[in-house]
Amino acid sequence: MSDKIYINLVSNPKYTEGSNLPVMVGPSNPNAPEGKNWTIGVKMPDGTWWNQAAFASKDEVGGLTIILTPSNSAAKPAGGFQQKSFAAKPTYGKTNTGFKNQF
Repeated sequence: MSDKIYINLVSNPKYTEGSNLPVMVGPSNPNAPEGKNWTIGVKMPDGTWWNQAAFASKDEVGGLTIILTPSNSAAKPAGGFQQKSFAAKPTYGKTNTGFKNQF
């Protein structure tokens, strides 16, 4: 196991001054299916994949703030900023309100 974690970042072509987008992101994944915007993530020592991004720091010194977030799926390559999946909400017993429960 390595004590080092390497993070590769490239300029984000979608970034514009004043936007909430990261200045830098992970490089494009050449194995992504057509139409998918997957990036190459960071493989952690435990084998999990994380997504990386860098935002302009908001302090007086400047620089970049690097953010690592867990990838949503181990089966997919790490994809930058993929939408999270939503689990089904649990059902709870409800008191009779006079309306039919259509859920």
